[in-house]
Amino acid sequence: MRWRSQLSCDRDRVLEANKIFIITIREHQKSSNLMTPTLPGYQIGSKIYEGERTLVYQGTRLSDSLNVVIKLLRNSYPSFSELVQFRNQYAISKNLNSTGIVVPLSLERYGSGYALVMPEEGAISLDKAVAKEESLDLGNYLDIAIQLAEILQELDRQQVIHKDIKPANILIQ
Repeated sequence: MRWRSQLSCDRDRVLEANKIFIITIREHQKSSNLMTPTLPGYQIGSKIYEGERTLVYQGTRLSDSLNVVIKLLRNSYPSFSELVQFRNQYAISKNLNSTGIVVPLSLERYGSGYALVMPEEGAISLDKAVAKEESLDLGNYLDIAIQLAEILQELDRQQVIHKDIKPANILIQ
């Protein structure tokens, strides 16, 4: 019995050491996100969104000077699950046939993860539009709501579930 309790005690110390190591890595990763990333073939500009799992930048594709939006995984060393989820986001949205969905241009390797490259169409997120326009009239709100309902209906028809519908993820022009 004594051997078993000793083993548990040693295991707890190892787990505690692992927690410290993970915290150190996460703190390092947060500080490494302060610099503008580089992606071959693209000029990356200013950050336009910073989420819990992703960073989004404005940019330009150098081959044809096309304005793009580049979405990166925030974590420098993403988990397998994060990689699969990001890749699936690309595959699903690339194959959708709907006018209300932003179709990505490419999925690029970026460090230990991916960069999702989308066309920059001059849109603004709904949350920023509402904050900028202190009062949108009822007609504009209804127009946005109707278009959003039609897009969600089309996604449902194509058997796609959007798991993060919020004003920051709704783009309007």
